[in-house]
Amino acid sequence: SKDNNNINEIAAVNALAENYYRSNDYRNAMSSLQKVLRLHHQGQLQQTTIYPSNDSLGVAQTLYALGILNAKMNDYESAIVFFREALHEYYSNSSNALSDCDNDYVNEVIKELERELQATEMQLLK
Repeated sequence: SKDNNNINEIAAVNALAENYYRSNDYRNAMSSLQKVLRLHHQGQLQQTTIYPSNDSLGVAQTLYALGILNAKMNDYESAIVFFREALHEYYSNSSNALSDCDNDYVNEVIKELERELQATEMQLLK
Protein backbone atom coordinates (compact mmCIF):
# COMPACT_ATOMS: atom_id res chain seq x y z
CA SER A 1 0.00 0.00 0.00
CA LYS A 2 0.90 3.64 -0.40
CA ASP A 3 1.01 3.92 3.37
CA ASN A 4 3.72 1.29 3.76
CA ASN A 5 5.76 2.83 0.97
CA ASN A 6 5.92 6.12 2.81
CA ILE A 7 6.82 4.40 6.10
CA ASN A 8 9.54 2.31 4.42
CA GLU A 9 10.97 5.30 2.62
CA ILE A 10 11.08 7.31 5.84
CA ALA A 11 12.85 4.44 7.61
CA ALA A 12 15.39 4.14 4.78
CA VAL A 13 16.19 7.85 4.64
CA ASN A 14 16.39 8.02 8.44
CA ALA A 15 18.92 5.17 8.41
CA LEU A 16 20.91 7.02 5.78
CA ALA A 17 20.91 10.18 7.88
CA GLU A 18 22.11 8.20 10.88
CA ASN A 19 25.01 6.71 8.91
CA TYR A 20 26.07 10.15 7.70
CA TYR A 21 25.82 11.45 11.25
CA ARG A 22 27.98 8.61 12.60
CA SER A 23 30.66 9.36 10.05
CA ASN A 24 30.49 13.08 10.96
CA ASP A 25 29.14 14.00 7.54
CA TYR A 26 26.70 16.54 8.96
CA ARG A 27 25.87 18.20 5.64
CA ASN A 28 24.54 15.01 4.07
CA ALA A 29 22.85 14.00 7.32
CA MET A 30 21.06 17.31 7.19
CA SER A 31 19.82 16.96 3.63
CA SER A 32 18.62 13.42 4.41
CA LEU A 33 16.70 14.72 7.42
CA GLN A 34 15.15 17.45 5.32
CA LYS A 35 13.90 14.77 2.96
CA VAL A 36 12.46 12.86 5.96
CA LEU A 37 10.69 16.05 7.00
CA ARG A 38 9.14 16.41 3.54
CA LEU A 39 7.97 12.78 3.61
CA HIS A 40 6.34 13.27 7.02
CA HIS A 41 4.64 16.46 5.83
CA GLN A 42 3.36 14.54 2.83
CA GLY A 43 1.99 11.88 5.16
CA GLN A 44 0.31 14.54 7.27
CA LEU A 45 -1.27 16.18 4.24
CA GLN A 46 -2.50 12.98 2.63
CA GLN A 47 -3.62 11.57 5.98
CA THR A 48 -2.65 8.21 4.50
CA THR A 49 -1.18 6.85 7.70
CA ILE A 50 -3.30 4.79 10.00
CA TYR A 51 -2.00 7.00 12.82
CA PRO A 52 -1.67 10.55 11.50
CA SER A 53 -0.07 11.49 14.83
CA ASN A 54 2.86 9.22 13.92
CA ASP A 55 3.77 11.61 11.14
CA SER A 56 3.31 14.51 13.48
CA LEU A 57 5.62 12.87 16.02
CA GLY A 58 8.01 12.10 13.18
CA VAL A 59 8.07 15.78 12.25
CA ALA A 60 8.83 16.70 15.87
CA GLN A 61 11.65 14.14 16.12
CA THR A 62 13.14 15.19 12.80
CA LEU A 63 13.08 18.89 13.75
CA TYR A 64 14.79 17.98 17.03
CA ALA A 65 17.49 16.03 15.14
CA LEU A 66 18.00 18.96 12.76
CA GLY A 67 18.47 21.22 15.77
CA ILE A 68 21.13 18.92 17.19
CA LEU A 69 22.92 18.78 13.82
CA ASN A 70 22.95 22.56 13.52
CA ALA A 71 24.32 22.89 17.05
CA LYS A 72 27.08 20.39 16.16
CA MET A 73 27.95 22.63 13.22
CA ASN A 74 28.03 25.63 15.59
CA ASP A 75 25.04 27.22 13.87
CA TYR A 76 23.32 27.94 17.17
CA GLU A 77 20.76 30.35 15.74
CA SER A 78 19.39 27.75 13.32
CA ALA A 79 19.55 25.12 16.06
CA ILE A 80 17.37 27.29 18.29
CA VAL A 81 14.82 27.76 15.51
CA PHE A 82 14.61 23.98 14.97
CA PHE A 83 14.39 23.29 18.71
CA ARG A 84 11.54 25.78 19.08
CA GLU A 85 9.69 24.31 16.10
CA ALA A 86 10.19 20.82 17.52
CA LEU A 87 8.84 21.95 20.89
CA HIS A 88 5.80 23.41 19.20
CA GLU A 89 5.21 20.08 17.39
CA TYR A 90 5.65 18.09 20.60
CA TYR A 91 3.26 20.34 22.50
CA SER A 92 0.57 20.01 19.85
CA ASN A 93 1.19 16.26 20.00
CA SER A 94 0.94 15.87 23.73
CA SER A 95 -2.58 17.24 23.62
CA ASN A 96 -3.68 14.61 21.10
CA ALA A 97 -1.32 11.75 21.94
CA LEU A 98 -2.70 8.29 21.30
CA SER A 99 -2.34 7.11 24.89
CA ASP A 100 -1.04 8.11 28.30
CA CYS A 101 2.19 6.21 27.76
CA ASP A 102 2.75 8.27 24.61
CA ASN A 103 2.09 11.35 26.66
CA ASP A 104 4.68 10.41 29.29
CA TYR A 105 7.23 9.84 26.55
CA VAL A 106 6.41 13.14 24.86
CA ASN A 107 6.62 15.01 28.17
CA GLU A 108 10.06 13.51 28.86
CA VAL A 109 11.26 14.57 25.43
CA ILE A 110 9.86 18.07 25.98
CA LYS A 111 11.88 18.42 29.21
CA GLU A 112 15.03 17.20 27.50
CA LEU A 113 14.40 19.50 24.55
CA GLU A 114 13.90 22.53 26.80
CA ARG A 115 17.26 21.83 28.48
CA GLU A 116 18.91 21.50 25.08
CA LEU A 117 17.34 24.80 23.98
CA GLN A 118 18.60 26.63 27.09
CA ALA A 119 22.11 25.22 26.65
CA THR A 120 22.12 26.35 23.02
CA GLU A 121 20.89 29.82 23.93
CA MET A 122 23.77 30.04 26.44
CA GLN A 123 26.20 29.16 23.64
CA LEU A 124 24.91 32.13 21.66
CA LEU A 125 25.57 34.49 24.58
CA LYS A 126 29.22 33.47 24.81
